[in-house]
Amino acid sequence: MPLSGFVESDVSYTLSADCEMSGTLFLVNGATVTIDGNGHAISRDSGTMLATAADLTIRNMVLSNVGGRPIFGLHRNQLRAERVTFRENGSPIVLADQSATLENARFESNVYAGAATASRASVLRILHGSAVTIRNAVVSDNSGGQSAIYVGVANAFGDSPSLNLEGCLTLENNSPADIIDGGSYLTDKSTGPCENPDQIGSPDPASSAPSAPRIADKSKRVRRPEYTQKKVRTCPELAPEILVTDMTGSTQCQRIGARGVGITHVLEAGLIDAVDVWSWVAQDTSVCFQASGAALVFLDAAYAPRRVSVLPVQRFNGLTCTTIHGEGSVVLLHSLPAGLGQRRLCR
Repeated sequence: MPLSGFVESDVSYTLSADCEMSGTLFLVNGATVTIDGNGHAISRDSGTMLATAADLTIRNMVLSNVGGRPIFGLHRNQLRAERVTFRENGSPIVLADQSATLENARFESNVYAGAATASRASVLRILHGSAVTIRNAVVSDNSGGQSAIYVGVANAFGDSPSLNLEGCLTLENNSPADIIDGGSYLTDKSTGPCENPDQIGSPDPASSAPSAPRIADKSKRVRRPEYTQKKVRTCPELAPEILVTDMTGSTQCQRIGARGVGITHVLEAGLIDAVDVWSWVAQDTSVCFQASGAALVFLDAAYAPRRVSVLPVQRFNGLTCTTIHGEGSVVLLHSLPAGLGQRRLCR
């Protein structure tokens, strides 16, 4: 399994060892991806581990990301988690326009350290048009924000999130609250605390040999459209030649020219296109240009004057893409600016 980058086709992975992610693994819209942890763990110490617009199934594993979130899901695709433990994550799972089923899942010792506003949760944030079912789960010893689980409100387009609780459910020692329902979208059909909570979410022992990868039966599945700009939630009124994945729903973007870039040695490298991104910018926000170029640089708004750094380049579906972790300008150039070392491409 790649430790960062993009997965654009149907694939199945079975782990034979614990994995430490080196960056975000983006699962592209239209793909069907299965990750069988085989009793192992996937971890990272910052950012987002899995950003999925695919149909994703994860099973039999532990996901841990002390400095960030395990999963960011969007684009009205499917997420299924079976026998998964989410432990010691620093940000919640965020589901925006995802259908998700979390079965036999354990959420424990997750600590959200951000601002304690009502929409913040330590375990799970359910937003926009997401429809989520949690069946047989233990949610314990989670803290931060306003609750362990948050169900959002309807957005400006009339999309309403929902949470359906089924089977056994153990809620204990979550601070300051277990669940906040922002718009009466919670249906509780649970039968009470789990009789054997220690068996919930615990991965099976790793098998002595990995199972054979599953081959997708394309004759029984209708292929979703490929990952195109129509499937990307972009900033309002942004030029169609630039795509910015708006993970928060509040990111702001504006195409800029030479005056907006304003740094001589950057402009001398040959400006092709540029976009300024600000407001609430999530870690691992994706920025793509339809144009091609030899280098991408970032003008970091956290510094005055803005600090210039080279960004890693991803090329897929004819786009030139990268990821950013905060406010600033992304600039596509004909060549690398003088004095800046080239970063290796992500694999």
